[in-house]
Amino acid sequence: MKRGGQLGSAVMDTQLARIHRPTGISGPIAPAAAGSRLRTLSATAFTSAIGLATNTTLGFNQWAYTDGSELFFHAGFAARNALSAVRLAEQGAFASPDALEGPVGLFASLGKMEANARIHLFSDTPEILRVYHKPVPVCNFAQAPTIAALQIVHATVPRPEQIARIIIRVPLACARYPGCDAEGPFTQIPQAKMSIQFNVAAALIEGAVTEHNFTRLGDPQRARLIACTTLLADDAFTAAYPTRQGAAVVVLMADGTRHEARLEDVMPADDGTIRTRFRAAVGCALGAARLEEIDTCIEHLERYEDSGALARLLRAGAPNARE
Repeated sequence: MKRGGQLGSAVMDTQLARIHRPTGISGPIAPAAAGSRLRTLSATAFTSAIGLATNTTLGFNQWAYTDGSELFFHAGFAARNALSAVRLAEQGAFASPDALEGPVGLFASLGKMEANARIHLFSDTPEILRVYHKPVPVCNFAQAPTIAALQIVHATVPRPEQIARIIIRVPLACARYPGCDAEGPFTQIPQAKMSIQFNVAAALIEGAVTEHNFTRLGDPQRARLIACTTLLADDAFTAAYPTRQGAAVVVLMADGTRHEARLEDVMPADDGTIRTRFRAAVGCALGAARLEEIDTCIEHLERYEDSGALARLLRAGAPNARE
């Protein structure tokens, strides 16, 4: 009965994850709290800001089925709504103090009333410190299987043309997340970045995962590997999710040889990888001179009176723009 209950809860969580994008749901609330603290709002206004921000939560995953661009704006909507909530509360707008945990509040709307019992303020490491940088530039749910594929390549260097079958095992939530179980055809880069099959195939062919992988969406070799790939929801990985997000990849060769790699969880990118990727992207977009200014600003951001200095440096356009 306990196992059945766990699986039932996992199925419900998966259904929620399929429909709602977390960025849209949780995005406005935390920055509203941060903004209220920065503006030194009273306890009542602080609570109202959170309540107002809660009423703006939204973010659907339909984009993943049609390759829409909504996902690029979810974080922006969240930031805008958080600022609006803080300003309204500062001007005296009053919102329900229990907009989160009330009988018809946010938790209830998501079928998560039990979440209220798990909230213990300031009792653990701040959640923001648990945010990790993706080791490869693909969907979060494609991270572990793609890295497993890379481990196979680095250990055995299988010839892609000799691969007969690929089996991928992931948590149920990963397999059912919109766009993750996609076999193509791929016409847009976000489609490919979401697809577990595409990224495993590309990793096995290229031996690396960079933006270059998404320049050949219709590559016949990728299409062949995707066609011989089976994506499965694994019970053990599902039981460990969301605490851990594991994956296993099995590559069967035409001669019967079997290659396998398994990860119990996603491995975050290390500091060196993050900095290297950042410098490459910024240098390409804004030039070497601006890159050094930005790098210096980030390194010593605590010395700046105005954190907006970084935003101005990152602004796209003329390198000398400072307004």
